[in-house]
Amino acid sequence: MDIDQEKKYEDTLREVENKLREKKDIKINQNLKEKEFSIYQPNIRSNIIGIIFLIAGLILIFNPISKIFTNPDVLNIKIGVGLILIGLFLIVLIYEKTLKNLQSDKIQETKKIKLLISEKITLALSVWVIILLFITIKASIEIFFILIFIGTLVIKELTEEYTSKNLKNRINIFIFVFLIIFIIIISQKIINTF
Repeated sequence: MDIDQEKKYEDTLREVENKLREKKDIKINQNLKEKEFSIYQPNIRSNIIGIIFLIAGLILIFNPISKIFTNPDVLNIKIGVGLILIGLFLIVLIYEKTLKNLQSDKIQETKKIKLLISEKITLALSVWVIILLFITIKASIEIFFILIFIGTLVIKELTEEYTSKNLKNRINIFIFVFLIIFIIIISQKIINTF
């Protein structure tokens, strides 16, 4: 009886130990998944940087150092509008919460993660705005907006087959806004000529 009881006792101890190990392994795996989830969240990073660009753009447009609201410099307005557009591109276009294909054994290798398509489109639009800032330094702000509109249309058409429906809708928001600005600019030019 003692030997049978000892064996049963040892068996139950082993079972309890195995269950504890399994629970510990499950907790370790959950911790790895949580770390995996929090490693790469492009929407948080882009929202923070986008807000910084928005604030910088507003400061340039409404420069508190100079006389407030009195004949702001056209270059400051262009740079401010450019920063606001880049900030809006970052906030609106990059919406992915996490990168889905991370593996738990590659947690430390975040340098090898490629850019998402929304990040590439945002980067292209941001570079286009910066190039236009340099090209249209002496031109009017209307030409600046029209060229941004054309660039947005071109980038949307070039990336049409690679983008999801959600990203297409987000790009369409910018296209509609720029279309309204374009219509306003054209209607003002027509009214001014007559």
